[in-house]
Amino acid sequence: MQTELTSHLIHEYIIVCFKNKSSTSLNKISIPTDDEGKENLKFIPSILTGLGTTSSAKDELCEIFGSRDVFQTPKPRKLIKELVRSASTKKSLILDFFAGSGTTGVAVSELNAEDGGKRKYILVNNNENNICRNITFERLKKTKEKENFPLGLRYYKLESDNK
Repeated sequence: MQTELTSHLIHEYIIVCFKNKSSTSLNKISIPTDDEGKENLKFIPSILTGLGTTSSAKDELCEIFGSRDVFQTPKPRKLIKELVRSASTKKSLILDFFAGSGTTGVAVSELNAEDGGKRKYILVNNNENNICRNITFERLKKTKEKENFPLGLRYYKLESDNK
């Protein structure tokens, strides 16, 4: 049974963490406006609009994998890129414990290409359904080739001690 949502907004949640609240300051992010495609720099509001949706993120994955259905809830590259830009310096290390489709790695690489940054990233996932090998790593590899990003990709699989 398919349900049509016409008057309801669906929200995804992104949790941004920091090491020390008193020494953390976020840069303004660039949010598209409706008037002639101009963008405004604003402090991060509680609800972000204009930076993509799960549907637009699925379109991004379709360009790489030929299907919108390779990952259920991807985040849009533009959204993650703006969050990284806002919360990092050009030499930051970005850690994503729920790497999923690899959007954070792609966003960091794109941001580095745009502003000459040297940010690095670590992506972690539980590899359910072999997602790390088949989706996350493959997306990063294919994006590196397509966009000519200077990525030094390494894939590590940790074995469990539990038997």
